[in-house]
Amino acid sequence: MSPVVVVTGANKGIGYEISKKLIADGAKVIMTARDQSRLDKAASELKPFGVVKLDVTSDDSVEQAKQEIKRLSPSIDALVNNAGFAYHGNAFGYDEAKLTMSINYYGTKRVTKALYPLL
Repeated sequence: MSPVVVVTGANKGIGYEISKKLIADGAKVIMTARDQSRLDKAASELKPFGVVKLDVTSDDSVEQAKQEIKRLSPSIDALVNNAGFAYHGNAFGYDEAKLTMSINYYGTKRVTKALYPLL
């Protein structure tokens, strides 16, 4: 039986490549990302098991995504917390730090806590 894997930030970069490899290896991948148009484009190329819009910074979005993932599969075998943010500017101030923590730390924590019961 093929494993069901949820990948966050799957619409580009590392998340896209992880999804691509997992799909090639026979996994049922549920691709997630906050940018629906990029997610749809990536999904049209990779043909995953499922596509779910997910903004890791939003409790409501995470809960909606959880319900959609449960509709696709009552359980999952793995969660790849790939969604992340890297600041490339010169001045790393409070706003940049807040956004970085919101996505990279709290986003990972929020998604893991929500999806843990499905694992």
